[in-house]
Amino acid sequence: MSAPPVPLLPVELCHEIVSNLRDDLAALQRCALVCATLRHIVQQHLFADITLFRFPVTTLLGREIHEKQSNVNAETRCSWLLRPAHSHLLSHVRHLRLQCFPPPGHSTPDPSFISALEQIPAHNLKKITILRRYRDDPLSDTEDIIRNVLRRSTVLEELNLEERRVLASYLMTCSPSVQTLRIHGTEFVEDEAGLVDAWPKLKSLIFPQRLLPECLLWMIMGRMEEKHSVFPSLKLLFLGDESKEVEAVNEVLDMCKQSLWSFVYTPYCYSFTSYPNPCYNQNGNVIEYTVPPTLRTLAIKCPVMLKPASGTYPNSFGWLIHTFRQLSRQSCYLEELHIKFLTTPQIERLDALFPGGFPVDSCFHEFDQLLSDETRFPALKKVYLTVGRHYLNLFAHPGTLPNLNKMGLVGVIYEEISTRQFWAYNTKTLLHDLPWDGWSYSFV
Repeated sequence: MSAPPVPLLPVELCHEIVSNLRDDLAALQRCALVCATLRHIVQQHLFADITLFRFPVTTLLGREIHEKQSNVNAETRCSWLLRPAHSHLLSHVRHLRLQCFPPPGHSTPDPSFISALEQIPAHNLKKITILRRYRDDPLSDTEDIIRNVLRRSTVLEELNLEERRVLASYLMTCSPSVQTLRIHGTEFVEDEAGLVDAWPKLKSLIFPQRLLPECLLWMIMGRMEEKHSVFPSLKLLFLGDESKEVEAVNEVLDMCKQSLWSFVYTPYCYSFTSYPNPCYNQNGNVIEYTVPPTLRTLAIKCPVMLKPASGTYPNSFGWLIHTFRQLSRQSCYLEELHIKFLTTPQIERLDALFPGGFPVDSCFHEFDQLLSDETRFPALKKVYLTVGRHYLNLFAHPGTLPNLNKMGLVGVIYEEISTRQFWAYNTKTLLHDLPWDGWSYSFV
């Protein structure tokens, strides 16, 4: 038998509060109003972000356990929400997470799942997340259910596709209203004929893990032969991992150069043995993004740094400096620059390939001179350098980047690999708004 719930306030104090209430109608009305308001606020907070499972974890006697078909007293989240006393809670939902695929050990769908979806007021939904699958889907109507939810959500602002398969029909359905699109998938399926003419409200296009080139090409095909941009409002393009499909990305960068404010990418590196030419592929061709000078924020996750130089790039930062020179050839509006250097495992791997230490004497001179040139980067306000423990003291030393330090532009950030946390070196404060995961940082 479970223990009775512990009151939030001592019983004596509760009795004292109740005894001091005046026995008149006005006081009772105010008390009832306060209680109702508080209950409404709590319900808003609890049900604004909700996950619905088609293959559910069920509730029994207040505890969550895995579904057991033999247990007649078990109740799912969807069936609980469909009770007349609870159905009004669905009106508070703003972020809907859908897990339509069965987790390990589950094979029986919840019969109340579809009814619960239909009871959610679609005009309230601002954000939908399609969660990833854990194993094959035994049902054939899953994609139709997701499409129906997206079709009803006419004011949807954000769509997160964590599912491996990205369907063109999902994107076509949400294209008129969506402002933020996150695509985690690794397979694009063009399941519906036709193209999207434009994404009029899309501000953030994010591929947190790696670019899905087939998806991006499909998205921009609608107006490829017209002068108007497919993404007239796009402000953020995020590529979480390196990709050699630069043609499609450069097409987006060119068509959005007037509106784009932020670009996050990882330079393509064919292999560690190709250092220090990380933007070359195995055929010797340059793989490089055409970064527009209208950017306000540029974030680069560098695959290599501080290793022996070559005839092509005498400076270990040569390839990075080349990018900055291209950026500053026209009027440059860059305000923030984020650079994330090697993690400890990558450094140790490179150490095995290139033993003998690091040529740090003149690595940063040109890098420092270029970024501190106010004629090239007149709007630059901060250069954030994210490093591991190997190079923390090096970058924190004022003599490493003397000009940038003198101008107060350098911000050193320590990446703690074991906990995946980032710390500001000077203030020793924990940072949560860096651009490296595509979730926590907002550029717009």
